[in-house]
Amino acid sequence: MHDKLNAEIDKIVAEMAPPKDAIGMLTSDDVARLVRKAATQGAMAGWVAGERTARSYWTGEMDKLRERMKESNDRPVL
Repeated sequence: MHDKLNAEIDKIVAEMAPPKDAIGMLTSDDVARLVRKAATQGAMAGWVAGERTARSYWTGEMDKLRERMKESNDRPVL
């Protein structure tokens, strides 16, 4: 996985994890709520990482296309 995505996942885990000295019991509703929240935040983190990757890729492709267009415009017409 990408380092930024791993960092985002670690941040989500740290926010959702109880303190190390906490004692208690979770009901099935509590577990379901935590799982839903974790899945939602994880999906959002993955989506954001994917969008960043796609933007970076397409920016590079557009730069290549601009360079080729510039080169073709610089060629003399026969």
